[in-house]
Amino acid sequence: MGLFGDSNIIAVQIGSHSLKVVKLKSGTGTPVLSAAFSTKMPEGIAERADVATFIKDALKAHKVQGSIAATTLSGHELVSRQLSLPVMPEKDLREAVIWEMRKETGIPVEELVTDFMVSSAASTDDNKISVAAFATRSSESLSIISTFKDAGLDLKLLSVEPAALLTVFDHNNKWDKDVNYAMLAIGDKSSTLVIAKERKILFTREITFGGDDITRSIAAGLHIDSTAAEEYKMRWGLDVPGEDAETVGLAMRSLVERLCIEIHRSIDYFQAQFRGGAVPSLFLAGGSSLLNGIDDFISETIGIACFSHDPFKKIKIPTSMDKEAVLALGPSLNIATGLALSRY
Repeated sequence: MGLFGDSNIIAVQIGSHSLKVVKLKSGTGTPVLSAAFSTKMPEGIAERADVATFIKDALKAHKVQGSIAATTLSGHELVSRQLSLPVMPEKDLREAVIWEMRKETGIPVEELVTDFMVSSAASTDDNKISVAAFATRSSESLSIISTFKDAGLDLKLLSVEPAALLTVFDHNNKWDKDVNYAMLAIGDKSSTLVIAKERKILFTREITFGGDDITRSIAAGLHIDSTAAEEYKMRWGLDVPGEDAETVGLAMRSLVERLCIEIHRSIDYFQAQFRGGAVPSLFLAGGSSLLNGIDDFISETIGIACFSHDPFKKIKIPTSMDKEAVLALGPSLNIATGLALSRY
């Protein structure tokens, strides 16, 4: 799961509802944005050939040229675990991760594809290290590679969301010594929480909450279809007006409160299990991080300063692009931008 040194990579994030693409121009110094867009995918699209055609057509419509691509595994395709393993040479550690993830997933070794990141945080046993491990079936990764091939793309990087989040945060921010930083990418079906310090992932967890939960709640409360509910959600966020505030608005806040409980539990676990220390700030990413009022609500509920993360803070946006529109879309493109930055 590594990049083979190519430049001008097309970063593609395939969600359940949208396709997100970021491309940077190669060169020295500050990266320059070449393409950045999010486009809605047809409802119910699932067949590999249909997804490939959609990707190909979307890139053509936005005049994105090139053939080298990157994407992520996520959701049901990916299993992530935080492992506590004895200190050992990297070669032995790779074998240990394979066997531990085999036990966790039940996937036979011959069908198992794994990757991992060693954190700098020790577990309660000082002779052990914490490892963020990821696994999928080889058939899943081969299917993704084939989809990109059918779209006319050569997939060089098949990564995971925590790695992309770390990369985009590292590029845009200064790391204060001994300070923990947290990022939360709120996706359609689930959310990815990452806690990192000094360029190392210390802890990661997938939370079963996504923007779809809010959309379904709105649709049920207002008796409207999912398309209208999605539009309502993006227009008002948690600042629901009028009579709807006491019904739909309350239901939406209850859902986000559940997310906050899981965030709080995850941070408590990180602090107890890994003696990780305080987490003073949480940076939000993903499409649902654009909802009005969600940053303030999460901050007030969990007692941690919350900020929307701008993936383009240290990326040059050319005058030929609509800067205001790009920046407005930015938080939803954090993972795609992290993939695009992998060569820097």
